[in-house]
Amino acid sequence: MLFSIALFSIAHHEVSCRPFGLALLVALAIAVDLMWMPVQVFDALGELLEAQQSRSVWDSFVSNFHYGSPFLRPLRTAQIKALFDLAGGEHYWLVYRGFHAVLLIATVLLFTSALRVATSVDFAAAAFALAVLVGMHTFWPTVQEAFPINHFLEIVTFCLLTLNLARSRGGLLVDAAAAVTFAAAALTLDSGVLVWVIAVAAWALGWRGISGRGLTAMTALIAAYFVLRFIVLSSSVPDVSLRSSGFLFDVLEPDQVEQRFGNPPLWFYAYNVGASALSVLFSEPRAGVFAATRAWVSGEVAPRLTLAFATSAITTAMLAWAALQGWRQRRTTQCALWGSSRSCSERMPPCRSRTPRTTS
Repeated sequence: MLFSIALFSIAHHEVSCRPFGLALLVALAIAVDLMWMPVQVFDALGELLEAQQSRSVWDSFVSNFHYGSPFLRPLRTAQIKALFDLAGGEHYWLVYRGFHAVLLIATVLLFTSALRVATSVDFAAAAFALAVLVGMHTFWPTVQEAFPINHFLEIVTFCLLTLNLARSRGGLLVDAAAAVTFAAAALTLDSGVLVWVIAVAAWALGWRGISGRGLTAMTALIAAYFVLRFIVLSSSVPDVSLRSSGFLFDVLEPDQVEQRFGNPPLWFYAYNVGASALSVLFSEPRAGVFAATRAWVSGEVAPRLTLAFATSAITTAMLAWAALQGWRQRRTTQCALWGSSRSCSERMPPCRSRTPRTTS
């Protein structure tokens, strides 16, 4: 439904159909390959058993509101239960993998929709952007893992939907869709709050598809989310003790993280933030581990890691160059407009004030 709203909201924009044909071809190729993968029993068995024991989708939803729980993901559990019931006790692979494939196609199409392709040069850039999207190492977890629903991919879909809404012509329907998108994303995974960040960033860039009224509603929702989670339910932030974590060249177990960084491991959190940013820009580190650097230091050069690092570094350099050129062009245009207005004002004759005549 939300995907249909996004497409309806941008229907009046004149965009080329060529990039959508290319995007659909790429998405279908990956989706077909995805359908050959079985549902991962190791990761999905626990969730499937919980769905089997749950009486209804609503029970699965409300059962997530636990006092003191580190997670608030009711919609995640409700979706698993809804698809479990839809499978009818037989077609688990078809339902869960089919939903995964639909999410993948929607993600690629929403990404293409946000590009606003109008010329042949735009089409070439869009083709390159599609290659970057599906070729980045960060795209791999959205295809490789399911649990049994890949909620990481679902959050990407929500974020791209919000971006399309922000770039639309706006309206009450778009504002309502933006609020519903945020609520759905935030109640699916913790990272769903990024939907609000994208809406704010789009507003700062001048994209007013989501109006000030809609942004205010989303801000009220994120405030209510934090109040519900951290005050009403007294939830805590997920602890690093829940899983092993990468650091520099090694993977640390939970007790090693606490021993090295203390509790709370604030410096380790800072490292994770920096490592995540570098991973997007240079495909290194991965999961916190500098795998390519470790291979180079040890003399075991891994071609796949080297290729990923080289292509990511070149792409990042191209983006930086394009951003610099765009900034220079805008600055030149502004200076030209300012100089033109100044010269015009200098050529205009000065205004003479008129004083009203008085009659004696």
